[in-house]
Amino acid sequence: MRIPLLAWRVLAEHESQPVAVIDRAMARGFWHDAPADAIGRRIMPGAPRPGAAWLTIVGVVGRVRNAGLDTQPLPQMYVPELAPARSPALVLRTDHRRSLAPRLRVRGRIFALDPNQPLYDVKTMDEREQAAAAQSRFQTVLLG
Repeated sequence: MRIPLLAWRVLAEHESQPVAVIDRAMARGFWHDAPADAIGRRIMPGAPRPGAAWLTIVGVVGRVRNAGLDTQPLPQMYVPELAPARSPALVLRTDHRRSLAPRLRVRGRIFALDPNQPLYDVKTMDEREQAAAAQSRFQTVLLG
């Protein structure tokens, strides 16, 4: 996803401890320090509750605009998958920026694993970027 790693490390495939990677905005919001100063500190998602695990921060990354290009990015936290996601997303990097071939291969492989698996909203990153900018582009054309 080309999110810059600012301090320490990214998440490993199998973590032995409850850990998190946070973005620069979250690090500054909690500690007002340099990103590296957040490493080793602990946070708990949501309100403190008995038995809930504290997460140790193992990395700090740059900010991501995932709510749209015209909105200020919200602080983000990345954790290993602890429970099945309600709406999981699969992101793949290919050499074919606009080709349909990778999409068809991904669909084929997913359906080979589980033919009943729902698969929707398959798009390239270019298509997602164009969709994110479409409203602003349309308003600019109307204004012109």
